[in-house]
Amino acid sequence: KGRGKRTVGQRLRAGATPPKRLNQMFSFFWQRIYCHFFVALALGIAIGNYWPVPIELLTGDALLFFGIVAAVAYACWQWRDHPAPWPYSAGLALIALIGYLSVSLALSLPLAASLNGHTSARPQAMTGRVISIPKYQRGHLRFLMRVESIGKGDGVPTEGVCYVYLRCDPPVEVYMRDRLRLYATLKEVEPAANHGQFNYRRYLMQRGTVLTAYASGPRTVRRLEQGKPVIWSGLSRLRQQLMGTLSAGLPEEYGELAISVVYGDKITDLPPDLEERFRRSGLTHILVASGTQVSLLVIMLALLFWRVVDDFTWRGLLLNLGQAAVTLLIVLAYAAITGFETSIVRALAMGVMILLGKLLHRNADGLTTLAQSGLILLLINPLELFSPGFQLSFGATFGLIYVAGAGFPLVAGLQGWQRVPALMLITTGGAQLFVAPLLAAVFQQLSVWGLASNLLAIPLAYALLIVGGIVSLGAGAIPLVGVLLKFAVLALCWLLDGVARFFASLPGSNLAVPQPSVLWLLGVYLVILLVGEAIKARSLLSGRARLAMALAIPALVMVLCSGVIWWWLVPRPELAALNLPGCEGYLWRSYTGRNILLLRAAGLTTRHNDDAVAAALRYRGINKLHGIIWLDGQPKPGALPDTPALSFVPGDDVPAEWDLAWLGEGGSAWGARLELGTEVLWIVWDRVGDAAIKLAKPPARSPGRSIVLMSGRTWGALSMAARHALAADGTQVFTLAVDGASGAGVQAIAFNNELRVWPGRNGLRLSEFPASSR
Repeated sequence: KGRGKRTVGQRLRAGATPPKRLNQMFSFFWQRIYCHFFVALALGIAIGNYWPVPIELLTGDALLFFGIVAAVAYACWQWRDHPAPWPYSAGLALIALIGYLSVSLALSLPLAASLNGHTSARPQAMTGRVISIPKYQRGHLRFLMRVESIGKGDGVPTEGVCYVYLRCDPPVEVYMRDRLRLYATLKEVEPAANHGQFNYRRYLMQRGTVLTAYASGPRTVRRLEQGKPVIWSGLSRLRQQLMGTLSAGLPEEYGELAISVVYGDKITDLPPDLEERFRRSGLTHILVASGTQVSLLVIMLALLFWRVVDDFTWRGLLLNLGQAAVTLLIVLAYAAITGFETSIVRALAMGVMILLGKLLHRNADGLTTLAQSGLILLLINPLELFSPGFQLSFGATFGLIYVAGAGFPLVAGLQGWQRVPALMLITTGGAQLFVAPLLAAVFQQLSVWGLASNLLAIPLAYALLIVGGIVSLGAGAIPLVGVLLKFAVLALCWLLDGVARFFASLPGSNLAVPQPSVLWLLGVYLVILLVGEAIKARSLLSGRARLAMALAIPALVMVLCSGVIWWWLVPRPELAALNLPGCEGYLWRSYTGRNILLLRAAGLTTRHNDDAVAAALRYRGINKLHGIIWLDGQPKPGALPDTPALSFVPGDDVPAEWDLAWLGEGGSAWGARLELGTEVLWIVWDRVGDAAIKLAKPPARSPGRSIVLMSGRTWGALSMAARHALAADGTQVFTLAVDGASGAGVQAIAFNNELRVWPGRNGLRLSEFPASSR
């Protein structure tokens, strides 16, 4: 204190003192203590996700972990007024430790539940309680159920959560907090088997389970308690009434679009073509419930209560409390109607913080409120950190706030009509700027026209949100006014869909990008923040600091761009054997950069195999296929959308730059030969029997060892003599066990996931896509 240092308690109240070299930069982080807490908690959760504490250690030595947390917390409390900076770091380490232990519990408890031991291929009776708001889409009612027992009568007591798919049309009346008896098939969901494929197991893990119960129809469910939950059944009726009032008199497609814009796409069933148009044009966020709806709802309520007295008297205090209570109840009802989506809960938490600050006569800070809402969500469910909804919602909100803080002073001098488009460009561009890298990382997809389409669509979406909300509240029943409002809703839907159609038809609207590395993503965000800080603190930085920024930003941009250019101009040959149950698929990228897909059409549309193929292409940034070889022997045009390419069958003459030769004799091709450096790689896809023994000594064989990829059924067709002949020649055989056949045998290595083969420095390298037990 004698040296002018602040204590830890003072830093907790005023924010940590930044390093001297950064005292004029990144002030948005250094001056906000809750941002420190949020980053520390997120860092602990991220570490725990990759290296969690085993469940045996958590349950067996729980007192040890509790003692560690208590000791660190006691040390932080004792050192709270210490002038040194390291006690503050210990407090952040405590928060990170809490995040680490919480995510370890969130990952371990669903796997340790006793319900996991009752999976079966046959339907069984399960008794439990509904713990989520049921959602109906595409003929299925979906909800989470906490199972209490399994079996008829009293059943076997058990514990665990499962995600229920109940097939019904129309939807069955099931509400949150209902106690049900359900006859369903209970299965454990496997992890994603291919790169880029939707990880359904991780989706369920974020909801506290890895189990799915499939019920065949309405007769398989029975309510065990008399009466309906008053609150949840009332909210369900209110949802149906609001949706019916809004969509009445509109064409079916536009009615679903209006419902989706006002209440989110989780409570309606959008046509696939409409969803695809909005996805390609970069407007998917308009169709989901987000903070925009909550913000407009709070603003409308604030305008409604604008005459309420706001002073320090008891009357003013009671009126403020009543205003806050009414606003909170209405926003909670809206969040329940939309299904408590992550973006809605984030906006709800921020709204609660703002209302609380208003009651306490405190000014609300955007980034502080955002960090506080993030802390609330992560403490409730730490696995939310890895959900796309959480990342996109927080990324867009942070980008909007940060870029607005840096850009608004630049347009402060504009007047009149010039100010409005400039502000729209700054806010929309800021959100798009911070969301684009996340879209590339999560979905491996970008739209070149995202910013332009949003500048046109967002005002239309705002107008549709306001007018649609007024219509759904019953204003459409007013004579003449209702007709005008309905016409306005129809016109806005037509215009919004027209914007999506126009931008979805342009080249570059569906651009696949390769999966970026974590370091590349961090570099991109560092460049964005450095540019923003250079703009914000340009008048405060010294000449040396401005020179360092002028050199660092272009150098970092060149490093990031060089990685993209290297990937684009220097293709690395590789073969990816995809995991497609009941189907076979190979993705071959030659030395010349040609992308060839070898695919069996039979079974392509079953078990989402077509989605898995499309995901594998997007993950590798493949926007153009140069050829498709149909292993069935018959081209299947239109089997894969958005993949225009030449169609071939085995044995056809293919271009020399494909680096692909056929294996077979007598005009029939039952395999392909690929050159990978000094190695020879063979693919066999038919039950050729002992004819595959010819693989052991192919003509004009290159030096090095041979590797053969074949399905389990093809391997099973070989005699033992043929297998021994392959083994004697040093050939390694890898079998695709996804078709249900066993790959066991001499020198046969079975794999159940995606397998990548590419040339390495010391020969051929192979890697299997890691299917984590989580």
